[in-house]
Amino acid sequence: MPQETINPGENNLNAWGQALNDIHPGLGDIYDEDRMFGIGDLDRFDLPRYKRLSLPLTDFLKTPESYIKSLESSDLYVSLNPHNKKLPRQRRVMAVADVVPFIAEHAGSNPDQFDILFLQYFDNLYGGNIVVSADNYMIIEFRKGYQGPIANGSETPQFRAARDIFTGHFSYSFEDRDLREMIYRTVQTIPHQPEKEGIIYLPGYYEFVIVRNPITRELEPKFIDLKRSLAELFQRIDVFAVASDHSVFPLVEQVRASVEKNWPETFNLPAASSSIPRPDGVCSDHQTRR
Repeated sequence: MPQETINPGENNLNAWGQALNDIHPGLGDIYDEDRMFGIGDLDRFDLPRYKRLSLPLTDFLKTPESYIKSLESSDLYVSLNPHNKKLPRQRRVMAVADVVPFIAEHAGSNPDQFDILFLQYFDNLYGGNIVVSADNYMIIEFRKGYQGPIANGSETPQFRAARDIFTGHFSYSFEDRDLREMIYRTVQTIPHQPEKEGIIYLPGYYEFVIVRNPITRELEPKFIDLKRSLAELFQRIDVFAVASDHSVFPLVEQVRASVEKNWPETFNLPAASSSIPRPDGVCSDHQTRR
């Protein structure tokens, strides 16, 4: 298979984070930290997600076959994360047979200076984003193939769907009934609960892919990131800027303006509330409008 050098969940924040670290060490790390919070929230809210594994590289190299086997995937997303934050991470999707040679190439001389992260990886049939606003308006945008071009804005979504905040009905820009049902099933895995005014979904910015399970051969969603509030992220950056160097402020404002321009729906989302449980049932507000 061709090597995909972009994280299937990659987006502008990672590129900005690397650029910021180049200019001001430590500032960009906040972006990566925020992304790890998002991955942790996939666990916290029990969203469908890839199996993952993170450990010191030296531990992995003791019994690499057993660790790889535990991930139950013929292809893996691999990220070599150096302890020295000034060094770049090496990350890509690869066949399991390429994992050890990849490590030898990039960390063979000093494996004790790296941690390694693995994620299952299944071919992305569709990928996109779901935005749930504070007033429970929902917009879904996606495309065939990798999710990344939707997240970073390099491609226009091929498909769209939206949920009306007053009726709870879903409308779609496409006619394929099976695809509509798949997207609706994906939405129903987002934490939600019934209220007197209708179904309330957990606000946030969700990145997802639709994959074919290699064992069951069924289509299923996998969430690869959850951002609950970019505004909260920038509050943390402001604190860093004050504590380190006031000259960072113009750069922070430039990035902030870019985020607000590219992701206006997500910038002021409220933080997620753990009071919304993940339900076992399916909501009853599934309707189709043309």
